[in-house]
Amino acid sequence: MYAHTAEIPVVTGTPRRARRTFATIAWPFGAALLVLSSFGGALAWRSTTMPAAPAAEAPSAFVVASLGDRPTHDHRYRAEVASVSSRDADAGQRWIVRLERRDHRRVNGARIAARAWMPDEPTQPVVPVAVTRMGGGRYRLDGLRFTRPGWWNVALVVDGARGVDSVAFNVVLR
Repeated sequence: MYAHTAEIPVVTGTPRRARRTFATIAWPFGAALLVLSSFGGALAWRSTTMPAAPAAEAPSAFVVASLGDRPTHDHRYRAEVASVSSRDADAGQRWIVRLERRDHRRVNGARIAARAWMPDEPTQPVVPVAVTRMGGGRYRLDGLRFTRPGWWNVALVVDGARGVDSVAFNVVLR
């Protein structure tokens, strides 16, 4: 522990306020200008190197699909889309969902209800989905059909030995 000696002076009174110089005021603006210019350069480069997008077409394939391993909302289970039969939006799809407990043991014999819907549509088209148990913690979802482009949410409600929980997978179609 330190004691007051001549080597460690004690400062009394209130500390003086630091002077604001041009450099301390201007650096945030300079940083913002640098970020904006690099973003603009990236957009300009992308527009010259990327081919033009085709004209508006019927939905043909997934643009973005969030189908990876994820915990359910209350963390009772983990779910993952293990395979997709077809990535064409117009065709009926078959998904295989793998369901595990938190300790990575397979969940067999759970009851699963599924539906696909569009969260940002006011009419919210809902597509009923049939679920079949396959064993080994796998469940087959039949009848998935994404009828129009946009953001689709495939919601599953799992009723298993650990209780009822839900999980959602997202797909964006062009």
